[in-house]
Amino acid sequence: MENNPRMTMEINAARVIQAVTGTKFRISEETEVVDMCQAIDEMMADSREDGMKEGMEKGRIEALSNLLKKERSAFRMPPIAWQCL
Repeated sequence: MENNPRMTMEINAARVIQAVTGTKFRISEETEVVDMCQAIDEMMADSREDGMKEGMEKGRIEALSNLLKKERSAFRMPPIAWQCL
């Protein structure tokens, strides 16, 4: 697929696609054409990374929540106090 003209487009056309679709892929200002396969691969990699970060954050929150629930039951905190946490 290297040097395949169907996989590249002019930089202005790529900007139009970004604007219309709301997608975020990298466009180098140093070139006149964009390799759309590479742009999509990079966009997907960025999305995977963002998803992993989000998942890790949710996991930490869930772990802390479970820890607090265990502490609550260990110290028998009244329900009112627990709701304030």
